[in-house]
Amino acid sequence: MEQRFLRYVRTYLLALRQRWLYENQIVDFKLYRLQENNDSFKTLLRWYSFEKSKLIAVDVLNDCFNIWQNGQFATINGFRVGRHPSSQVVKKNSSNRNQ
Repeated sequence: MEQRFLRYVRTYLLALRQRWLYENQIVDFKLYRLQENNDSFKTLLRWYSFEKSKLIAVDVLNDCFNIWQNGQFATINGFRVGRHPSSQVVKKNSSNRNQ
């Protein structure tokens, strides 16, 4: 009878061990997946931070408008901006237009 009880206890302990191993394997797999996700998010964060720093360095106005100096005048896309005090004012009637 004692042998039978010992076999029962041994079988029970083996079943508990198997269940513990199974659940431990599930927890280990979940931990592995969480670590992989964490590494992935860290990589994405580094990449997005790098892209953000590149975008901050871009000056959109310089790409859209060619701002330059041509003699005494500033130009935007080749058009003069402002006027110089020594330049003559063009009268409305003497402009180069088709009449």
